[in-house]
Amino acid sequence: MELDLLMDYLSKVLSYPVREYDASFKLKRVFGEFNAYPDSFLYDLRTIAGFNEKREQLDYPLYLYSHNDQTIFLIENDAKKCIYLLGTVQADPDQKQRKVYIESDWSLLLDSGLLVYTVLTGVKLTKHDFLMSMKTDSQFLSHQGKKVIDTHFRYHEEQTLHNPYAQELREQGSIREGNVDRLMMSFKENYAGKLARLSKNKLRSLKNLGIVVLAISTRSAIEGGLHPEKAFLLSDSYILSIDEAATENEIYSIVRNAEIHFTELVAENKQNKSENPLVLRAKNSIFKRMHEKVTLGSIARELNTTASYLSTVFKKETGITVHQFIVKEKLLVAANLLCYSQYEIHEIANYLSFSSQSHFGHLFKLHFQMTPNQYRLKYGAQEG
Repeated sequence: MELDLLMDYLSKVLSYPVREYDASFKLKRVFGEFNAYPDSFLYDLRTIAGFNEKREQLDYPLYLYSHNDQTIFLIENDAKKCIYLLGTVQADPDQKQRKVYIESDWSLLLDSGLLVYTVLTGVKLTKHDFLMSMKTDSQFLSHQGKKVIDTHFRYHEEQTLHNPYAQELREQGSIREGNVDRLMMSFKENYAGKLARLSKNKLRSLKNLGIVVLAISTRSAIEGGLHPEKAFLLSDSYILSIDEAATENEIYSIVRNAEIHFTELVAENKQNKSENPLVLRAKNSIFKRMHEKVTLGSIARELNTTASYLSTVFKKETGITVHQFIVKEKLLVAANLLCYSQYEIHEIANYLSFSSQSHFGHLFKLHFQMTPNQYRLKYGAQEG
């Protein structure tokens, strides 16, 4: 009975049904309310077949099926001679008979499946333990090895060189130092190397390269003193913009502007020198909750201090009030979204928890001396 309750609960948490199959692989029960139709569990039998095929090689009675966007976690219950499946199911087709799949959160799916395994066996297994136990197909490894060799010989025959490492060091060093002038000089350097090819599709390859540069630049900015939460927030925003980019010029513009932005923030942070630990914690709290209605009182409660004390220390350290800092940071995020996303202005206002679009527009104009729409027209990345 307790196991049944757990399955019902997981079906609600995961937002899709948990399926139970008997020893002969017939669907026995479905936990969770779901209007199923005959092909709903199309990938279940493929998952079970894959599990049976690799059963002797597995360290645990667990199996993860992944194919394109489909992910299913299988847990065998040896005591009850049954199998539980968590993961992708096919929803009702629309009028055009187009198949739609309910997406699963991969990490949440693994956590849920491993929780079921712990309840069944009493053995606690981490995601790392489970994933490392999955045997990689030897044929796949052989194929990957061949691809590495082929790529090596192709680069050798074409006499292709990558961008020099020294140039990357100068570029990232400029970000860590907060030196915009030096960063701009690194952009203008001439060198014999070529950009790596990270996909057969040219645009996808450039997007992948842009994401790599942003990941490295984010860490350089953090090493330079930028708040990690703020750095990662900006990085995620820029990466999403790269993914939506339609041209090579858009990708280049987004990446270079991101690097400059990171460098400017590092420079600004260095001017503030050492920071009061309470103020640092308050800022981190604000950065983590940019999409919420953040108040001085809520931050003070989170930091186990009084609002009046936090207000005094923050104003003395930064020269502005907590409220002014919150508004300023939200407006900077809004400006970034206006430049590099297609979100409507009212959507940005709602996302950042401004009381209304008009209130957002008023504050934005006070800070940037132009309306959100004017800012987007002037600075926004143009579609190709």
